[in-house]
Amino acid sequence: MGLSKSGLDRVRGVLERHVASGRIPGLVALVGQGDETHVEAIGTMRHDGGAPMRRDTIFRMASTSKPVSVAAAMVLLDECRLRLDDYDLGRRRRRAGRGVRAGGAGRIRIW
Repeated sequence: MGLSKSGLDRVRGVLERHVASGRIPGLVALVGQGDETHVEAIGTMRHDGGAPMRRDTIFRMASTSKPVSVAAAMVLLDECRLRLDDYDLGRRRRRAGRGVRAGGAGRIRIW
């Protein structure tokens, strides 16, 4: 099936409006479906102009570890590679001698 041109045009329009609002100077967005990916780089790296945003722009990720972790967990759940009702991963790692802190893990399974 893949990504449609009209759908990508709509996404680009939304992103351009967000940058034009002045709330952010620019952005890099990745849209993917199956084996197909599309990258949009819009705006500039600074509010006062500066260099244009590029596909390979490096961003600081302050205070974003939880949302990134949750997004990764949601992907694993969707792929049926993560179960929230399975064995305690922390106990298994302690038995393997990896030194995980006692009482630190919930009941999850990743395979």
